[in-house]
Amino acid sequence: MSDKLLSIVLPVDNGDKFLKETIASIMHQSFSNFSLIIIDDGSTDNTEKVIKTFCDERILSYKIEHGE
Repeated sequence: MSDKLLSIVLPVDNGDKFLKETIASIMHQSFSNFSLIIIDDGSTDNTEKVIKTFCDERILSYKIEHGE
């Protein structure tokens, strides 16, 4: 199964309170062949700042306007 790619989609809306812990938990799984796609739905808190603290090519982040 190691040749399979798993895509994880994480929708976020003002979730900075738990986001760092959530991303860290995903990144520390034993299965490493995955991409984490974070969709920030117009957050006005520190969500974007938290996402930027993770430097990993498996993380893709997209910010959209709320409700787009």
